Amino acid sequence: MSTNAKVTLWDNSTQGLDASTSIKFGKSLQAYSRLGKNIAVAALYQASDDLINLFDKVTIISEGRQIFFGTIQEGQEYFSSLGFVLPERQSLSEFFVAVTDQNVRKTKDGWGDRVPRGVEDFVNCWRQNIYYQKLQEDLAQQLNISPQSNEGKRGKHHVLPHAKSSYVLSWPAQM
Repeated sequence: MSTNAKVTLWDNSTQGLDASTSIKFGKSLQAYSRLGKNIAVAALYQASDDLINLFDKVTIISEGRQIFFGTIQEGQEYFSSLGFVLPERQSLSEFFVAVTDQNVRKTKDGWGDRVPRGVEDFVNCWRQNIYYQKLQEDLAQQLNISPQSNEGKRGKHHVLPHAKSSYVLSWPAQM
């Protein structure tokens, strides 16, 4: 934080912290990001609802593949629409992790055979969803490109990756 980096990555930074200290850390990241117009990316494990609600967006990754990106509320709505149930007393972060684990997740009555089973099912559901389309439109707007042309304001080196790529942005677009 002392370097005022525009993007910071935090991997399991709350491990070993009690709940209140984790929330203080999250609030510090939030203030740092908002005041400095910076981006903080954090991988959180067993995070409380109070902690994850400090973040503007969440991405859910299963076996290295993105299966959701959006707000916390959109994530809950999305996975519920796929047939998953958030049990009482389960945090949203536990729910997001549980949907990808067939031994832990809970489904709506009669939906056991309809929910995504493996990572490919999740990826296919994600890419057909309105939240994925919204993400693509937001990326195109940020890069000032037409989704059809696939070329940005920086020319041919600033393009989105091939449609079959598992990456959302090409390496030059990330820079």
